[in-house]
Amino acid sequence: MQTPTWKNVELPLLRAVRAGEEAGAEMFTTHDAAEASGVDYELAKRTMRALVDDGFVTYDDDGALADGPGFYLGLRLTGSGRRAVGQWPAEGAEIVEAFLARIEQAIEASDDDEERSRLARFLDASRAFARDVSVEVTSAVLTGRL
Repeated sequence: MQTPTWKNVELPLLRAVRAGEEAGAEMFTTHDAAEASGVDYELAKRTMRALVDDGFVTYDDDGALADGPGFYLGLRLTGSGRRAVGQWPAEGAEIVEAFLARIEQAIEASDDDEERSRLARFLDASRAFARDVSVEVTSAVLTGRL
């Protein structure tokens, strides 16, 4: 069985790319990401290739001629990369927010006090459920259970 590397390799590299973007680095490289994250450079090159292939990172130039496969110039996060580092909400978050907003609209549109009361209880329960699931998933990620 292979050891999961997400928390120790991929995520630190993605965070390093994000930090480079925030600092305004226009030609942030694989070497820069390895140095900033503390990930071994050769491992960072192999991993960066996978992150590019899987759509987490994009780049301006493949510097393979300069330093072999996996050396990229002008690294930037894609939408998937931004979600992975928490800069953008997870894809499902928009669905939950839209669902809750629709319940709120139904409450406002209803003329029936009993229906509005029932919908308000449903809205409260839905928010509590979403919060509880979010707490459980976050806890599982932070403790390594997920």
